[in-house]
Amino acid sequence: MRDELCNILEHINSPSTYAPSLGSSQVETEHIIDFSICGISPYRFGINYLANSCQSHSGVSVTIRCTFEDVRL
Repeated sequence: MRDELCNILEHINSPSTYAPSLGSSQVETEHIIDFSICGISPYRFGINYLANSCQSHSGVSVTIRCTFEDVRL
């Protein structure tokens, strides 16, 4: 039982489980990356992780939001 549990945990914790595999062309990656904005390819989904409840929500999504607010046309 212990060995089976360790095998499952090793599979879940592998880096290939977290990152989506990107295809070799834009057609293969349209479900992962938004190509509608020229020069920027943000992921279509967000990943939020807080180590504890006291941390603030900072990261890529906040940086991208601030960038778009600063670049108003």
